[in-house]
Formats: sequence, C-alpha cells, structure tokens
Amino acid sequence: MKLADHLCTLGAAISVALLASGAHAAEAVTRVPFNFAANPTGISTSVSVPAGMKTHYISGQLPTIADPKNPGDTYTQTKSVVAKLVAQLAALGLKPSDAVKGTVFLVGDPAKGGEQDFAGFSKAWTETWTGGPGGAFPSRSAVKIAGLNLPGALVEIELIAAGPN
Repeated sequence: MKLADHLCTLGAAISVALLASGAHAAEAVTRVPFNFAANPTGISTSVSVPAGMKTHYISGQLPTIADPKNPGDTYTQTKSVVAKLVAQLAALGLKPSDAVKGTVFLVGDPAKGGEQDFAGFSKAWTETWTGGPGGAFPSRSAVKIAGLNLPGALVEIELIAAGPN
C-alpha cells in the first residue's frame, strides 16, 4: 500500500471517529442582547448564524381584517400578523426562537393623528418574543411607511429564520 493510500485511510478513520464523538455538532446561533431591563423591545442588537444552518426567508405578512370599516389598532393587527408568522415557522418545523431577523413596516394610525403606534406594536411583539431561555430575540428593524397594499392595514412583518439543515 502506498503512503497516499495510508493517509486516505487514516483520514477516513479520523473523520468517522470525529462524527461518532459528536465533534461535528453545529454551532448555535449567537445573539447579542439588547439592554432589555432599560428598554423592553424584544430584540437583539445582532444575531450571527453559523455555517451549516438552513436559512428561511418568510415573506411579509399582513393582518387579517374582518371588517374594513373597523380594521383594529396596531396592537390587534400585530397579534394577527405574529400568529401568521408563528404558523409559517411551525410549517417549516421552526419555533419563534428560530427567528433571527424581523423587518417591520408600520403605517400611521388615523386614531393617533397619523402617528405610528410603536407602543402597541412592541406590546404585541414582546408577547411572542419574550426572550425565553437564553434571550432568543431576533434582530429587528422597524420603519414608518405611508401605506400598505391592504386597506386599513397598519403593520406588515417579514422574518428571516435559521434552523437545522
């Protein structure tokens, strides 16, 4: 047997031993926590996804509006949107704690003089993203926009999630 053949055999044996020992375990998602005690926003300042995890891009979800003449406030609409996102995550075999990035679009609420109801949004958001074990908050951006495609809608949220490959 040539030296190269011995090295290949040795390399294969080492690989099998490492796999059997669990040394191949994927790294975990790491999150840099926001100072939640000072400002309970339900976000991380940054999130890092290691190589080897599968990334899922979830399209923006709009609220379910049963009565266009009474579309509900930002809190109620955010609860509707978050429920849809949680269902999308579940369909992918994921949990809310697997969300790594949220992008939020808020429309000014006519009942608040056209100002966005960030407090109403944040209250509904933090009811789902509570931090749980290890503070599993996604990073997040929120922007005020002029309007959404659904009449009466005040919020749209899209997510990026990461899970096992």
